[in-house]
Amino acid sequence: MIKTILFDLDGTLLPIDMEIFLKPYLRGLGEKCSHLIEPKRLINLILEATAAMVNDLDFRRTNEEVFFEYFLSKVDIPRPIWESLFSHFYEEDFPKLREYSGESNHIARLILKEVQDRGINAVIATNPVFPMIAITERMDWAGISDFQFKLITSYEKMHFCKPNLEYYEEILNIIGADPTETLMVGNDMQEDMSASAIGIKTFLVEDWLIDRGAPQYEPDYRGSLEEFYDFLRKDKLFNGTDKR
Repeated sequence: MIKTILFDLDGTLLPIDMEIFLKPYLRGLGEKCSHLIEPKRLINLILEATAAMVNDLDFRRTNEEVFFEYFLSKVDIPRPIWESLFSHFYEEDFPKLREYSGESNHIARLILKEVQDRGINAVIATNPVFPMIAITERMDWAGISDFQFKLITSYEKMHFCKPNLEYYEEILNIIGADPTETLMVGNDMQEDMSASAIGIKTFLVEDWLIDRGAPQYEPDYRGSLEEFYDFLRKDKLFNGTDKR
């Protein structure tokens, strides 16, 4: 029986092409900090610090700590100044990037209502390379910010990133879930479907599919978000039928 469902956010519950979105996002950050650092250099540092988070497997440091440790090693300006600038950007400028996201999908709300009514634990399992403020803003764009979640993964609280198996293990440890009673729903073949390696069942959402070619995983289920809702509503995810 499925007791917990992990939902990816971008490209799954929120219709968005992150490759398109990242360009104005990084450009906006560069402009916000241009009085301190040349925008192109800042963008490169942010990308490098993000890669450092993804590659780091030290459970003693949060992703936020890894980010700033790398970032501050390359600049001479104190952390409080950067934190103030970044916070202002996320509060004032980030919401304006909504235009680069698609319209909220009413199916996402129907799914979460069904999950809530069934008493299944729901987790927003987005790659925790963003601060919580940026994640809750995108949840608002998706029209799902009013639902209750057992956990929302962000860079302040998590110690690992996708596609590392440690990321999924940490979620299970935090909420006390069994992998065999957990389902991961996401659109990324490599980042989301890797959860299957620790025994989590998977549903690959194909509406905004991302597949870099390797490694390949065999999803337990696949289809559109609307098909996932149909599977959920008709109990097909829980009795082993209609595997595709």
